[in-house]
Amino acid sequence: MSSEKQVTIHGLLGKPETVYNGGGTLSTATDAILLAEPMKGTLKYLHDGERPRNPATGGPMRRNVQRGRWFEGTGQVQCRGAGAVYSATVLPRDYDLFLRLCGRKRVIDVTLNAEKVTYTLSALKADWASGVLAGYSRDEILALTGAYASEKFTIAGVNPGVSEFTLRAAAAVPADAAVPAMTYQDLTVLPPICESAVQTMVSCCCASSQGRTTAT
Repeated sequence: MSSEKQVTIHGLLGKPETVYNGGGTLSTATDAILLAEPMKGTLKYLHDGERPRNPATGGPMRRNVQRGRWFEGTGQVQCRGAGAVYSATVLPRDYDLFLRLCGRKRVIDVTLNAEKVTYTLSALKADWASGVLAGYSRDEILALTGAYASEKFTIAGVNPGVSEFTLRAAAAVPADAAVPAMTYQDLTVLPPICESAVQTMVSCCCASSQGRTTAT
């Protein structure tokens, strides 16, 4: 008996949590994230209830209650701006949350005519953010809390850059729900084409331990 469930998320809401795994109330008007492709994931359990066979008879034993429900999935977003001057309340919504979940510190510069948002990797816990999300599949909602992520940025030819995020989060029991109408950030804003782009590597260090190499 499989304890895993495959999930395809077509609509996604999300924002940072105030405290880890604290959850929060999400709004279809302000928290909708525009996915480039449906997010594919798996609902799993830390303990799936499986028990060993009876040592006397070799027969199966009654399963335990499943514990530790969690979700792991991969989604993609295109890197596009907010369509307005950046500020504490105006951010590139589609990928801002995911970059924060990846351990990046966000600094907002509101200098007139030079507004920008800078994300830098940080080892300080205070700079990290966990997320609360709601994923909508076909007639079902999956509530996620305590979410963190990892990122892979890809440019394929002369195309918009795509950030692929692998998300891991604690999950509630899926509930019946239709996909609601969502208000996305200014859909007239197009992602920039990566043409004549210059790649700059800021730093790279490698450490070898017992034959394994780790790069950061």
